[in-house]
Amino acid sequence: NKENIRYYASYSAGFRPPTLDDMCRSQSSGNQFRVANPYLVDEYINNFEIGGDIIFSKKIKLSASMYFSIGNDFMYNVSTGDSVDIGYKIIPVYQMDNISQMQAYGGETAINIELWKGGSFFTNYAYTHSTITDFEVVDPEVDFDLSGKFLANVPMHSASAGISWENRIVSANLLWKYKGQRYINDRNTRDIKYFNSATYPSYQTLNLRLWKPLPYGLIAALNLDNITNTIYLDSKGRKCPGRMIMVEVSWKL
Repeated sequence: NKENIRYYASYSAGFRPPTLDDMCRSQSSGNQFRVANPYLVDEYINNFEIGGDIIFSKKIKLSASMYFSIGNDFMYNVSTGDSVDIGYKIIPVYQMDNISQMQAYGGETAINIELWKGGSFFTNYAYTHSTITDFEVVDPEVDFDLSGKFLANVPMHSASAGISWENRIVSANLLWKYKGQRYINDRNTRDIKYFNSATYPSYQTLNLRLWKPLPYGLIAALNLDNITNTIYLDSKGRKCPGRMIMVEVSWKL
């Protein structure tokens, strides 16, 4: 049935100007020191995408898409090769810079299923392959040629799944997330000083949210983030706080 199949193809172009922080502010950030770069210029992105949906029934929907992106003058955090002592440890020095060109391609697929009235399940998976395709070496004695290297802190594999149930007693949402390995630095080399690895390890978390509408537009909620108390590293090399429990009361007009 053609009415149950939808597809699309699109092209888009855009730009992003540099931030004042990147141009004017030098500061330590996580496990690195970032030096300001007042000579940054706008980056430009061209993106091509195709995708579609298949509705198997009123309760099951499959979505899939693929994309290809080209970025010119792409703003990227590049190592200067220097390091600085901040008092209690020595950290590498980085600077936001415009690299000649990067390319990324990948895809995503998702399934949504209505289980019962008010109950639903979803899952999705995303694949990303992002590399620097052209890097201009200004000073061969200092600059490292990043051509062909993967972008740092970009996982190649990521996925999530969740189940939600809205009812008159207590509504609930259970969410699982997975993030694959990511390269630690721009050179894709082993970080011997702090992690003894070229990549941050993959990790997964489980989150639960319970909520109940109350009279007068009030909503009470209980959020249990990272139930399994998984300790992982963020994009700046900092440890997450672990399990967090939050009680929330909001008012909806």
